[in-house]
Amino acid sequence: MSRRVLIVDDDPILRAMFTRHFRRLGYDAIVVSDVDTAREIAARATFAIILTDYHLDGANGLDLIEDLSELQPDASAIIMSGDPAVAESAAARGLSRLAILLKPFGAADLVEILKEGLARYLVRATARDRDEEASIFAIA
Repeated sequence: MSRRVLIVDDDPILRAMFTRHFRRLGYDAIVVSDVDTAREIAARATFAIILTDYHLDGANGLDLIEDLSELQPDASAIIMSGDPAVAESAAARGLSRLAILLKPFGAADLVEILKEGLARYLVRATARDRDEEASIFAIA
């Protein structure tokens, strides 16, 4: 079971905190500061969860999640934001699989949303694996 998490935040203090916290929770945390690096890494590795801040230098988290959805179709996406209107923007874009973590949040809120995201990832990945197995047997 993959517990790999891609975390995108342009705040160095938060990146350091996330790195320590996620590793303590047993997640394989890859923490980056910008969308270009996130895209490069997402093209090379599979992630169970993508956690990104909404406001990033020169970009926003919703755009990043849309960009990564093809590369990471099973990953659960979580946006951190202090703006409740982000949920409306996500819904308008059809990002129904996106979870919103409103700031300020505590460690318990983060752990809960990670558990939910991991569970959603496992459901999608298992369903995809079953579909792939079924198509292999249909060919044979």
